[in-house]
Amino acid sequence: MRYLRFIDCDFFSHIVDNKKGVYKLYSLTDEGTPKPVNRILGTDFEGVLYIGCSPDRPLQDRLKDAIKAFSPNYKSCPHSGGRKYSSMPKVQKAFPFQTLAITYEITDEPRKRETELIEEYCQIFGEEPPLNSSK
Repeated sequence: MRYLRFIDCDFFSHIVDNKKGVYKLYSLTDEGTPKPVNRILGTDFEGVLYIGCSPDRPLQDRLKDAIKAFSPNYKSCPHSGGRKYSSMPKVQKAFPFQTLAITYEITDEPRKRETELIEEYCQIFGEEPPLNSSK
């Protein structure tokens, strides 16, 4: 699996132009592997922190919002996962911005696919990914 780090200078060159899709957010170790996340029904060794989609505009545009929302250098948060991340200093410390990365999937039905991915996650771990949950 190829992880694209938010801090990579060529991040956007790896994302298909003008396509909609879904993405998963992770925190990577120094070795480039996902940091495991403890969940109610076990440990998520894939380390998914957030599952999102871009249904109304290109994935690149949505990910620009995400990077800004998760970055400590920006105060605006038009991204729900970023707002949650920014509101919790302990989460930021455990999963620092410089470790954040995504994988993505192009799809013609991003909302449907996002719902499927979140439901699959819930079936395994008994809850949504940590930055998806509204609580």
